[in-house]
Amino acid sequence: VVNGTTVNAGASQGVAACVPAAGTADDDVWYQFTAIGDSAIITVQGAAPFDAVVALYGGTCTALTQQGICVDTSFAGGLEILRRGGLTPGQTYYVRVYGWDNGNNNGTFTIQYQSFSTLPVVMDKLVAITTSNSTLLQWNTFSESNNKGFEVERSNDGVMFKAISFVPSKASTGYSTQ
Repeated sequence: VVNGTTVNAGASQGVAACVPAAGTADDDVWYQFTAIGDSAIITVQGAAPFDAVVALYGGTCTALTQQGICVDTSFAGGLEILRRGGLTPGQTYYVRVYGWDNGNNNGTFTIQYQSFSTLPVVMDKLVAITTSNSTLLQWNTFSESNNKGFEVERSNDGVMFKAISFVPSKASTGYSTQ
């Protein structure tokens, strides 16, 4: 948890795309993080009278793209929770916080970031090539998180499976974005 403030902050750009309203964006501050997993939860707890608006961006500082709509569901002193999936592990993202009220440059808040993977492995493709007496499996992964390897199973009826092999992860530490 990090303490933040918009005291003496200025506006870096216009209002974020937000539903139902995006406020005035005259006092924004920015944070950055590198995604560990493919999903993140960012929570911002405003201290009354601060009414926070929270938005997530990807790209570079000179070419930012908003990732989904911003969050502004509470009022002064409220809790904002921004949940995003589809992140790229290892990529840098930017969080923008500003006050909804025009001229309210005295906003204080706490911000917290949590990252996780919905699955420990994000697969690209799995191909099975069969011949009369064998099957060759080939696969690629986009990312692996805390992955020891892959257990290969076999079934004659599609209901009962039996482990026939274990293929260790090529990511020696169990973590990879390649």
